[in-house]
Parts: sequence; structure tokens; C-alpha cells
Amino acid sequence: MTVVDQIGYVTIYLDAGGGDTVSVRLNNIKPTATDQDVYDVATAVAGLLAYPVNSIRRTKRSDYSA
Repeated sequence: MTVVDQIGYVTIYLDAGGGDTVSVRLNNIKPTATDQDVYDVATAVAGLLAYPVNSIRRTKRSDYSA
């Protein structure tokens, strides 16, 4: 079996108040990017947004073939 890592994405979930959540997605995250680097960029971007951060989620994708 061969595993090929693909481009992933990060979703930043923001607390919009009143129980509402807003999400912002950062696409084209290289699979070689470290988790710390991705987190640092996501928090920097979140600092430019109007709402406070609720959570940050990184989604990694891989293709498997025989």
C-alpha cells in the first residue's frame, strides 16, 4: 500500500456571541507544514477577525493505493 499526503485545510471556529459560531477556512495547507506553524498562522489570521477564537481544527488528507 502506498500513502500519498494531499493538501489539507484549517478551520477556525469563532464565537459570534449568543451561542452562534462562525467559521473561516484556510485552504491549501501543505502536508509538510508542522502543526506549530499551522497554529501560529491560524492564530495570526484570527487576530485580524472581529470575533474571538473558539477552536482551531487542522484537517489532513491522504490518498491510499495498492
